[in-house]
Amino acid sequence: QRADRMGALLEAILRHGCDSALQLRELVASSARLAAVLAAQGASQPECCGLDGFSLACRVLLSTCLDADQVGCSEAHDRAAMLAALAALAANLGDLEHSRAQLEAHVSQLRPEDRAKALARLARQDRQRLLPSDAAGDVLSLFRPEGSDGPPPSQAPLPPAAPVPAASHVPPPAVAGAAPPGLRDLIQNAPKEFRCVLDNKLLCDPVVSPGGVVFERAVLVRWLQKHGNQCPITGEPLCIDDCQRSPEIRKKVTDWVRREGRQRESSKKKRTSD
Repeated sequence: QRADRMGALLEAILRHGCDSALQLRELVASSARLAAVLAAQGASQPECCGLDGFSLACRVLLSTCLDADQVGCSEAHDRAAMLAALAALAANLGDLEHSRAQLEAHVSQLRPEDRAKALARLARQDRQRLLPSDAAGDVLSLFRPEGSDGPPPSQAPLPPAAPVPAASHVPPPAVAGAAPPGLRDLIQNAPKEFRCVLDNKLLCDPVVSPGGVVFERAVLVRWLQKHGNQCPITGEPLCIDDCQRSPEIRKKVTDWVRREGRQRESSKKKRTSD
C-alpha cells in the first residue's frame, strides 16, 4: 500500500511536470533509490515483486525521459548526471536490458569527462548512492570507454564510504549477478486487453496506433526499427509519432496490478494462518 501511495504521488508529479532540469534529475534519482529499496524487499517476497503502482509510474518516467531530446537536459554536465540516474532507475526496476539501446545511444553523445562524472556518481556508496553495491557492474559498463574494464584514468578516487544508517541500507539482490525480472515478465495472467499484441506481456507504457491497436511503446519502437515503418498488425504505414500514449489504459493496468497484488497478499496471509 505504501508503494501504491508513492506511485500515485509520482503520477501526480508527472502530470504536473517539473519546473527545471535539476528538479527532473532529482526526481529520477530519488525514484531510483526508492526502486532499489522496493527491489530489495521484493527479493524476500518474489510473489509480490513489482506488483505496485510505484514500479509502473517509474517505468513511465524512465520511458518519457529516454524518449525526450537530450533526456530533458540541455547542458552536458546535467545530462551526464541524468543518464546516471536513469541507468540506475532502469537497473533497480529490472529493466536495464529493456532500456539498454536507448541508454547507449544517449551515453555515446557524452564527452569523456562527462562519462567520468557519471561513473563517479554511480560508484558512490554513501547516502546518495543510486545502486546496491552488488548490482553496479552492468550499469557502470555503459559509461566506460570501449574495451575498458575499469573506471577511466580521469576519474578521481572516491572518498571512503560514509556509514549508512541501518534504516536506509539497501541489501543486495537475493541472487548475485542475476538481474531481477521486470514487471512485464513477472505478470503472466494479465487480461488480454492489458497485454501488448506483439510480445503478449503486460502493458506498462501503452500507446495506441491510428488503427486502434495497443502496443507497449518500447516494443513497437524496436519492431519498427527492425522492420520499417509498417504496422505489424494491419500492414498500414506507421511511425512511432503516429501512436499516442494512453494514460487511460495505463491507469486501468495500474489498478489491475494493485488489485492482483492485494489478492496475492491476502491469499498468502490466509495460507499462513491456516
